[in-house]
Amino acid sequence: MKRILVPVDFSDCANAAVEVALKIAKKAKMELFFLHLFPVRDSDPHVPGHANIYDKTPQDARHGQAKQHLSAIVLKAEALGLKATPVLVYNEGYDNIEDYIAPYDIDLVIMGSHGERAIKQAMLGSNTRSFIRHATAPVLVIKESLSDFSVRRIVFASSFEDDSVKSFEVVKQLAEVWKADIHLLYVNTPYHFKETHDSLIAIKTFMKQFPGVEYTPIIYNAFNEEEGIHRYANDYKMDLIAISTHGRKGFLKLLVHSVAETVAMDEDIPVLVINMKELNVKENVKDKKQKDVNFEFKL
Repeated sequence: MKRILVPVDFSDCANAAVEVALKIAKKAKMELFFLHLFPVRDSDPHVPGHANIYDKTPQDARHGQAKQHLSAIVLKAEALGLKATPVLVYNEGYDNIEDYIAPYDIDLVIMGSHGERAIKQAMLGSNTRSFIRHATAPVLVIKESLSDFSVRRIVFASSFEDDSVKSFEVVKQLAEVWKADIHLLYVNTPYHFKETHDSLIAIKTFMKQFPGVEYTPIIYNAFNEEEGIHRYANDYKMDLIAISTHGRKGFLKLLVHSVAETVAMDEDIPVLVINMKELNVKENVKDKKQKDVNFEFKL
């Protein structure tokens, strides 16, 4: 992994995501892109979504304030020796964040969210779930400020079928960066019951594709997958929850989007959502998508 995209709106939860992104980028030697989608008012003149905001005459103080805030974030990254690019664009909502993943060759998106337990309105609007569902890069969702952010223990919740292999590759890379312990979690529910012996065999067979990787297999009984993930992650003090949203058998409910999105929105622990269906088409999107990406400003 080489590049991180961080959507920012300068709120507390977005600032928390920035701090985590700085630490991950420093640790993993990754490049940063900070994206602010500037809200367009009804009274503003029509501006194409891909236009450089600085080619236009500022309409009010908001333009200068946005540029100032974004510049401060980039300067903070550069002070840490990191390469960072600010991207400030006229637009509305979350719908266009996805447009920047392929052109910038993004490997990881780190975003802040208030979460739905505390507040229904998420950062940059109410479409956080939609963005997670369609993102063609893994999305790390951050809820609160983590001044001592580090990843010592990762729990990867999965069905441990073959289509989860690429998801685990992402988890493995993060674990290597932080030298973190990996816990492989299968939540056993009444509706998708599997004997412990069979579940352990499935995990062992899955991990044969990753020789030399140390892990702790966990079979956890719960009424549903969301509750099983929540209880295990909190009871055993996990630093990061990782979930794949692609799969068709066994652990079915976890592997549909709604469960992964619910966990991402509800948990206070950072949650990494890896959308394998979308990730598998990332390269095709990158090859076919022609987009002018010359709308960042240089400090």
